[in-house]
Amino acid sequence: IIVFTAEPAPTYRVRKWTGLENADTKTILTLTVTKAVHVSVEFINVPEYTITFNQPANGTLKATLDGVQFNSGDKAAEGQHIVFTAIPEIGYRLLKWENVNTDPEHGYVKVHTVQADKTVSVTFETDDILTIRKDWRGYYVESCKKTAEGKIEVPDYVKYIANSAFKDCVKVTEVTLPAGITKIEHNAFK
Repeated sequence: IIVFTAEPAPTYRVRKWTGLENADTKTILTLTVTKAVHVSVEFINVPEYTITFNQPANGTLKATLDGVQFNSGDKAAEGQHIVFTAIPEIGYRLLKWENVNTDPEHGYVKVHTVQADKTVSVTFETDDILTIRKDWRGYYVESCKKTAEGKIEVPDYVKYIANSAFKDCVKVTEVTLPAGITKIEHNAFK
């Protein structure tokens, strides 16, 4: 067995392999030798684009690329995925995303696929529905306004729901909780 490793230069990726069956665009492939074969790899230049974003009023916008902090004005190769996280200050919630090429309607975390130069932005608004506080465990929903109705989305940065947080919200029909919730206290929804 022979292991082939292609090491593309920055801004390049594997376009194709020749001489290997079932070859794709991976950088590491193996060959079980049963006959003479000529193996080669072809690279293609991948365009890079500048992605910018400004810090919004009443919150923070963070970005990562492959798990590493990505700064406004940095370049990313076409097809790479930048993860944007919107973090509103206490008393604010997400209103809208702009220039993110995933569903921009809901969610505090968006994955943007790089296709061109882009300026991403997020806008926050006063949260008059949920009272969110922070203690040693992290952010939590303390209460819901009695006038709230319909669907409520709890922000992604919230870690737990306090005791009786939604007890007076009799007109709320649905509450969407983030995946990172670690605790729902006793009678949170009663």
